[in-house]
Amino acid sequence: MLGKMSPYSSLLRAARSLLVIAALLSALRAELRVGTLNCYFLVDPARPPEGRLADKGPPAEVYSAKLDNLSGLLRDLDVVALQEVGSEIEALEMARRTGMGSRFVQGRDTYTGQDVATLVAERPGLRVRGAARVRELENLSKHLLVTVEENGTRYAILNVHLLRPFGRNEERHLGQIRALSEWIAASRVAQPATVLVILGDFNNPARGILPLADSGEATEFAPTHLDNKALDRIFTSARLGSVEVVRPPLPRRPNDLLKLLWSDHFLVRAVVLP
Repeated sequence: MLGKMSPYSSLLRAARSLLVIAALLSALRAELRVGTLNCYFLVDPARPPEGRLADKGPPAEVYSAKLDNLSGLLRDLDVVALQEVGSEIEALEMARRTGMGSRFVQGRDTYTGQDVATLVAERPGLRVRGAARVRELENLSKHLLVTVEENGTRYAILNVHLLRPFGRNEERHLGQIRALSEWIAASRVAQPATVLVILGDFNNPARGILPLADSGEATEFAPTHLDNKALDRIFTSARLGSVEVVRPPLPRRPNDLLKLLWSDHFLVRAVVLP
C-alpha cells in the first residue's frame, strides 16, 4: 500500500509544475518589444564637453529632469535604441533610471560628439550575446549592433543615426543607406535564422529605403519629429505588431527649454514577431 505523499514532495511537485507553466508561457510569448528614441542632446553638463555642438546640451538644473522624463517613456520595453547620447556616462544614467542594462561602444562622430547607445531589459530568458560596431558599416559614424537571444531566437539589433542629407552630406547620407542595404543582404545570406532589426533616426522619411519587406512603412503612419516628418523608423526581417508613436507632452511649438527637458523626436515602439 502506498503511503501518503510528504509535504516536501507535494511542494516539490508544485514547484516543478510552476516551472513547466512558466517555460510554456515564455515560449508562447515569442516576441520582442523594441523602441527607438532620439534624446536631443542628452549631454551631462558635469563632464568635459566634446564636439562643436557641446554648448547645445541642457544646463545642470535641466539635465536630471530630462533623464527622468525620457526614461519614463521607456516602460515595458525589452530593447531601446537611443540616439544623441553624449557618452557612456549618459547611457548608464538612462539604464539606471529604467532598470535596464546599457550597451555602448564609442563612435567616430567628432563633430557633434554624440553617440548611440542601446538599453536591454535585464530579465530571465533575454540574453545579450554581443555589442560592437560593424566593420562593413564604418561610414556610419553612429551605429551599434547588439545581438540578443530569447526562446531560441537570435536577434541582431542595429541602432543607427544617419547623417542629415543636406549640402555636402547628401551623397554621404545616400552612401550610408547603400551600406546598410548591402549589410542586410549579406547578413540574410550568412545568418538566415537571425531576425534583423534596424532602428533609429534615419533622417529620411522616404518609403522603401531599406530592403526589408514593408516593415519600415509600418512606422511611417505618423510623424516622429516636431517638423511632422517620419524620421525615426523600425525595420525588420520579421513582422511588426502594435506599432505606436509616443509624443512627449509638448505643445505644438515648444520653446527651447521644453525641447531640452524632453526631445524634438518622439518615441517609436513596436513588437517584433519572429
